[in-house]
Amino acid sequence: MYIFRPSHITAIFFALVLHQGGVKAQTPTPPATPAVAPEAAPEKSTPLYISMGVADTKNGDSTIIARALFKRSLAQLLQDATKKHLFSKNFSDPDPTPENPNPRWWRYAVTPEFDLKGGGDDSFSSIVLKLSGHIFGFATESISGTELLGPRTKNVWTHVIPISLGVETDQNADSANTIFEIGYAPLYQRDQHIRDSFGFNPFVALYFQGGYKFKLSDDAEVTQTGGRADQSKEKLDDELLRIKLDIRYQTKIPVFNTENNALSLIAGAKAWYDIANGEFYDHQEVTVRWAMTDTQTIDFTYENGSGAPNFNQGQQISTRLTVKF
Repeated sequence: MYIFRPSHITAIFFALVLHQGGVKAQTPTPPATPAVAPEAAPEKSTPLYISMGVADTKNGDSTIIARALFKRSLAQLLQDATKKHLFSKNFSDPDPTPENPNPRWWRYAVTPEFDLKGGGDDSFSSIVLKLSGHIFGFATESISGTELLGPRTKNVWTHVIPISLGVETDQNADSANTIFEIGYAPLYQRDQHIRDSFGFNPFVALYFQGGYKFKLSDDAEVTQTGGRADQSKEKLDDELLRIKLDIRYQTKIPVFNTENNALSLIAGAKAWYDIANGEFYDHQEVTVRWAMTDTQTIDFTYENGSGAPNFNQGQQISTRLTVKF
């Protein structure tokens, strides 16, 4: 049975000290006139998230964990894609007709991504580096007072086709998987808000993954213990073939929400089917997130299952402080 240990309390205390220090350092500013259409100016740079915390694993061990995530959300990418060619037609864009006055247009966005997770010998660990492209098919509507078309952003489905090429390994780097991935993820936009896995709508995506598993050292063939063990059925120096399902949902908890603080509940599940070896893997995660500021959060997370690249079965409860740069 899990017990809230002193190490977790220390992590929370450290986060609160940083939070209070940041608050005191802020210079008060007079109220400003609200900006017009704030969503028309999406975040231009790719955010970097750095997390540090403590975790208890299924073996009862406590360990330090860390994560570095460099990634843009689908909402940000969609805004970039639509605004990049907002009023310009691609050669493939259909013209409006009486039968179809608001045809669907297709745009793309490309971004590098990395996700580095590590900790003690029994903690979940993975290293993912990839170049991702997203193709967006969005509905259009006439711009008032003009003959131009623009993206429709209210009560409409947007089709997303993610395509990526990358490498995945763990912190031991005894083997590495090269992965080509293509998938489909529908996004629903409501009330002019573009929402994805960070919003109120559920996120569901289905991917096809193919690649090759390379042996990088002789240690890859040595039987490891704890979180270092490779428990997948995927063979070294052999092809990879998987189907991946990713489901996530986030919503604010209707308590303790103030101007500067908010609680959110985040739930997610992933499943992989190894076509080449007929094996099934799954991973579940539930997080209660306290957003202290726009750039600082504390996460209380429960994880169970396994995940790429070594599909090591485990269980982990953690407390983490995350800072966005």
